Amino acid sequence: MGGIGHLTRARRGPASKRIAAVLLAGGFAWSCASPVAAGIGLATSSASRLPGSPTAAGAAAAAIDAFGFDLYAKVANGNGNLVFSPASIATALAMAEVGARGETATQMDAVLHVGQGAASGAGFG
Repeated sequence: MGGIGHLTRARRGPASKRIAAVLLAGGFAWSCASPVAAGIGLATSSASRLPGSPTAAGAAAAAIDAFGFDLYAKVANGNGNLVFSPASIATALAMAEVGARGETATQMDAVLHVGQGAASGAGFG
């Protein structure tokens, strides 16, 4: 008789664990999908975005492409693979260009393939 009870408990054990896991996963998914229901306030911002246009975005994309090809030509040596992100590098340089003045700003604009002070404009932002 002890053997039958042992078999019954063994069958209930894994099923109970599966049900608990499903309930736990469902509760977790529900709380992630509904932050307000979970008591988490949503962050809002009153800051407005910089004005932009599809034309400015297209110009920025073309400038990043040209910059990426130039950079690849300078650093590739044909010995193996080379991985870099022209968009990340161009964005970092555009942020630095905001503080540049005079000849330095002119040189940075030339490297980034943008007009005078354009790297800090809406298309690059």
